[in-house]
Amino acid sequence: MFDSITVIAFAGLGAHLGGLEGAVYAVAVQRILSGIVTYVVARRKIGISWDQFVKLWARCFGPYLLTMIPLLVVAPVSVTDLSDIHILSNVLLPTSGALVVYVVANWVINRDLMRAMILILPRRKQI
Repeated sequence: MFDSITVIAFAGLGAHLGGLEGAVYAVAVQRILSGIVTYVVARRKIGISWDQFVKLWARCFGPYLLTMIPLLVVAPVSVTDLSDIHILSNVLLPTSGALVVYVVANWVINRDLMRAMILILPRRKQI
């Protein structure tokens, strides 16, 4: 309940201050803060030490940060030209590159998890 209320509040505040882009950034900040608070609370409830917590946090968020920081640096501030070549060069290629970096970083940092996911994916139930 608290999470949904804060998402709405952050989106509203972000939209008020910066339109659609402001709402997007505000919700991203809310999700980051919510994730950090959830991890800290879970650490306390489970009884994980701080050093184990930091290692787990680095394994979970390291690939994401390695991907998102460069993507945000090279990303255009706003997209005004929606021509095919502009979308391909300024949006699709950096995003595709970021996905490749993310998968490779996860393979290096979380190899055991990636192997487990590869084994699980073909076994999913067909609807």
